[in-house]
Amino acid sequence: MKKICRKCRRNANDLRPILIGKIMPDFTTFTEDNKPVRLHSIKSPYTIVLFWAPDCGHCKKVMPSIVAFFEKNKNKGVTMFSVCTKGGDKTATCWPAIKEKKMEGFINTADEYQRYHRNVKIKSTPKIFVLDEKKEIIVKDIPGEELDRIFNEILDFEEKKRSVKQ
Repeated sequence: MKKICRKCRRNANDLRPILIGKIMPDFTTFTEDNKPVRLHSIKSPYTIVLFWAPDCGHCKKVMPSIVAFFEKNKNKGVTMFSVCTKGGDKTATCWPAIKEKKMEGFINTADEYQRYHRNVKIKSTPKIFVLDEKKEIIVKDIPGEELDRIFNEILDFEEKKRSVKQ
């Protein structure tokens, strides 16, 4: 029984920093030319954080929907911040996959040492977070195929909220 409790406690501690309504923990990853990119340095009304892997079957399936979402919504204040989760010598597989999946408009990063795990535990891919300008988590764990619909519902909700305040 105690082992189960320890495992539950560990899982709860892993999830606590990435609950909806919390500020997403800051972390730094690196572009293909090894330039650091800090999540909290991205200035954008909405940041979509996408954790993915080149060999993830579900990532391959949903990436066309995610790319289409970005093309459709990039003029609505959306920045795509992608983090390839491959570490070590497999990090090199990220960069050709980005070109293959047509993710060139994203801020594409990776970290061979996977240091983002200190702040954000990613146990499966794809994992999508929608953040506001303060990097507060609006929604997470949404299917890539539903990203466009859910994001536009967020925009509609925000618009209604603004009109009520006026």
